[in-house]
Amino acid sequence: MSPTARRTVVLLALALAAGVVGSGLVRLSGEVARPAVQVGAVAAKGMPAPAPAPHGRGDALPQAPVARSVGSAPWPHAAGARRPAADQVAVCGSEPLAKDQVLGLHLATPEARAMAPSLQAITTALAAGDALAQGVALALEAEAGLPTALPQPALQARLVDLALSSADPDVWMLARHACAGAPPQLPSACERLDAQALARADPGNAAPWLWMMSQAQAAHQEQAADEALYRASQSRFHDARINGLGRVLAHPVLDPQGGLPAHLVTLWLVGTQAAYDLPSYSTLMSRCAESQVADANRRLVCNDLATLLVERSREVITTAIGFRLAERLHWDAARLRAVDDLRLALQSPKLIPASATDPAGLLSCEGQGELRERLVAQAQIGERAYLAARLETLGLSLDAEARSVRARRAAASASAAQSTPP
Repeated sequence: MSPTARRTVVLLALALAAGVVGSGLVRLSGEVARPAVQVGAVAAKGMPAPAPAPHGRGDALPQAPVARSVGSAPWPHAAGARRPAADQVAVCGSEPLAKDQVLGLHLATPEARAMAPSLQAITTALAAGDALAQGVALALEAEAGLPTALPQPALQARLVDLALSSADPDVWMLARHACAGAPPQLPSACERLDAQALARADPGNAAPWLWMMSQAQAAHQEQAADEALYRASQSRFHDARINGLGRVLAHPVLDPQGGLPAHLVTLWLVGTQAAYDLPSYSTLMSRCAESQVADANRRLVCNDLATLLVERSREVITTAIGFRLAERLHWDAARLRAVDDLRLALQSPKLIPASATDPAGLLSCEGQGELRERLVAQAQIGERAYLAARLETLGLSLDAEARSVRARRAAASASAAQSTPP
């Protein structure tokens, strides 16, 4: 089972056991954790809201040879599916399934192999789209083991070609993921996929420079690391590009009414981008350590980065990192409090849609529709802007939600302290 398939199984298992997929599944990047599914943010008092995320967009490339008919009937849709029994879950567009059958279901299982004609039809439709849709079609064929799947080295080479020719940072991330998830080949097309290529495809974004900073530090190239840190601090915004696959979910072929094959592709896309690497923010924190910011020039650079992450970052996790960096730089209390309110309000459980907390609702029309809408919006405008809109829609106060989260955490800490033996 591939790592992405295992993540898809985990998503389903957690959803069926506790309904936590929509509540902010957390994955670890090595040194920090980030929400993999739920997202968001809002501008703190006195802070500008992040602008909609600009994505590099190449014109649609010639259709990749990824979609040949396998000559079988497609997965049957169920327009008027019956209500699920107690031991079943509703599946939008398909008949209900037993909970234990859904639990281990992913694109590489024998049950999914029976859906090969429908999965092939999905790849056919996606392959006619833009470079990202084409790349997803190629990766989907490999994940599902379809007859048209390219061998791993050829898949890597094709995705790298798409990334470099399209100048689309979301394709770059998909290609990088494919390269990271397979044994290195010599010579490898992946060698062409460096952070400099991402910086060219994503001008104004600090994230590629943070990649370059960590690579330079690992290679003990101090001058290059300092230059990359400075270039990051002068960027217009920060977007780690960890939500871009949501763009593909806007395609009609992945409409929730498409049934179980479409749902499995949706969850596979969620699992894939949840597995994306992040820049090494621990490297950033080490280069802005207390001893480092004693130098006036370094302090200015790190302060610019803290401001960038707090005000113009598009992820929840990088907002929190900006807050920790601001603490280290001893921002004044009022400014820190505003950032902390923002950081905590983004974690309010009230932002979780009701359908996402239903243990058996993940594959329902409501659950899949909400998931698709959320992921598409996050890809288009970013995590923080998505939650900003949700806070406004629900009529929630940033101050009130921050106080509520603080109170719950204080109560939890007090309870843990009482239960700890002296």
